[in-house]
Amino acid sequence: MEKSFILEAEKIKLLKKKDSVLKNYMDRVGTIERWYEDDFFSALLESMISQLVSTKTADTIYQRLLRKVKKLTPENLLNSSNEEIRSCGISLKKVQNMKVLAQDIVDQKLNLEELKKASNGEIIEVLTKYSGIGLWTVEMLLIFTLQREDVISYGDFGIRGGIQKLYGIEKLTKKQFNEIKEKVSPYGSLASLYYWHAQRML
Repeated sequence: MEKSFILEAEKIKLLKKKDSVLKNYMDRVGTIERWYEDDFFSALLESMISQLVSTKTADTIYQRLLRKVKKLTPENLLNSSNEEIRSCGISLKKVQNMKVLAQDIVDQKLNLEELKKASNGEIIEVLTKYSGIGLWTVEMLLIFTLQREDVISYGDFGIRGGIQKLYGIEKLTKKQFNEIKEKVSPYGSLASLYYWHAQRML
């Protein structure tokens, strides 16, 4: 999928006012741009592929799938046999989960365009009913596909690790996490980029 970037200069200034510790780190590392992918269905499939495999492996598998079906649409996915999709390196269980999602879209049981307009909570409730789509997956979609501004995933190891390193917390509790989440709101998605960065670099 082609990635575009969100210009967030003003939000960066506002986030810095929320938290002095985060501000100091942001000043040190400079601007981190947030990219997004606007094809909701493709992003869903890519997220399902990514579960339990490395980023590099997931990207390889995803590129194979793109070459196989040419364009990732529900119809093209359903018109491809399970064996064709499995040959890309995708388990049968994942193939079945992806096809259930695609079939519901074709049958108009799931309207992704309408879902885009729903609240974060509603989107999480709808999508996590599908096997192969968990809370973390939807939270990443909220950040990187739907461009929601205030998402920080407690289930993301990188974010929790970054918070621990940045604030000098040995073991992050859910209460501490929620306090930090509240502090950086409504710019949680932007803050997440810096927590990921801190986890890798500190």
